[in-house]
This record gives sequence, C-alpha cells and structure tokens, in this order.
Amino acid sequence: MCFYSSLRPCKTVVVWEKICTPDTELLIISLHPYEFQQLFFTTLYINPRAKVSATAQLIADVTHRLDTICLDAPKFILRYFNHCTLNKTLKIYEQYVSCITTQKNTTIELCYRSVSGPYKSLGIPSLGALYHNSVYL
Repeated sequence: MCFYSSLRPCKTVVVWEKICTPDTELLIISLHPYEFQQLFFTTLYINPRAKVSATAQLIADVTHRLDTICLDAPKFILRYFNHCTLNKTLKIYEQYVSCITTQKNTTIELCYRSVSGPYKSLGIPSLGALYHNSVYL
C-alpha cells in the first residue's frame, strides 16, 4: 500500500496508522495543506475473501479514533473495497464512486468522505495495462 502526494501545497505529511492483515491493508496519512487545518486520507485494500463485517468494523474503529483526534477535519477513505461497504458502520460518510472501475464491469474502487460535497465520478481509462480503470472525481 502506498500514497503519493506532492509536498508543494502541504506544510506537513504525517503517517498515522499502518495495518496489514490477511484481510486488509490500510494506510492513514494526514496532510496539512496551507488552506486547511488538516486532511486525512485512508487508502486500503480489502482481500476478496475477507470477512466483511469484521473488516468494516476495523475500518470504522480506526476512523472513529481519527474523529477523536480532529473531529472537523475532512476524512477520505478510498481504494479497493471488493465486496465490502461502509454504509452500516460509517453512516455519516458519503460514497461518491458510481462508475464502473474494472474491466469486468464492476465497481470495487470506492471513495467515502466525511463531509458532503458536490462530487460526481467519471471512469477514465486505466494507466498502462492495469486491470482497474481510473476514477476522476
């Protein structure tokens, strides 16, 4: 699991948490851009054979810990969800991706956000020979 960001618009990038289990790989970072106090990004991969309820609860627990640190900071949770959703465990989070994200006409890349916003998703061609399409929000 990796995360790439240009440091030009940010004062600081901090790694908050790394989790690697047979079911889930998770990385949480915070960015401190000049315009906002703080932004949190959780990028993850959920194994297709993962126990869905336990995995969703793990993500919810980690996210709730972030809320105790900085309640008002926008939080994004994104990447490969496979068959797992967060609709029941993180009810205030909105999911934005509605387009097809794989060559098999499925949607497994999702993006949840803690604050509502006017986002629409647009599927765009994958980079190189990747199996997954890119998503433009």
